[in-house]
Amino acid sequence: MGISGSTYPQGNDWGRYSRSGVRLPPGLPASNMDPPPGGKDDPSSRTAAVFAMMPFWQPINMCVGGTKAIRANAEEIIPREPEEPDDAYRRRIFHAVMPPFVYRLASQAAGTILRKGIHLEGGDEEFWREWAKDVTGDGTPLNEFARRMLVNSLLYGHTTTC
Repeated sequence: MGISGSTYPQGNDWGRYSRSGVRLPPGLPASNMDPPPGGKDDPSSRTAAVFAMMPFWQPINMCVGGTKAIRANAEEIIPREPEEPDDAYRRRIFHAVMPPFVYRLASQAAGTILRKGIHLEGGDEEFWREWAKDVTGDGTPLNEFARRMLVNSLLYGHTTTC
């Protein structure tokens, strides 16, 4: 018996595996699921595990995207009433709202976890102090970078630095 409200497939839905040993969701071909020629250590490549997770990101993408995402995907989320005129459906979609509460909750959780900030010590102190001011090369400080990575991890269950 599945967990109430779970979006994960139950039973034999996860019976197929790619050549790399990752379970395949229904409908995805095994040939596109294996790591690319760059190898599994290439951070810019999408592995079979990433492809296997992608179908399950849509609900969280909707929640993070808020009203804009709900309206953009209205046909999938908000069903039409029987014989509902187009203008009535468009009006219903126009009035549909979804505040980004999930993103706010993840941001608050990340703020709680990182409330003291990251402190680096050891080695060349001056180097680390300068590096922490611009971690990514575009002016992003270490604490902001860590907060973004943590928010993505809380929302999606993983994160990437690419």
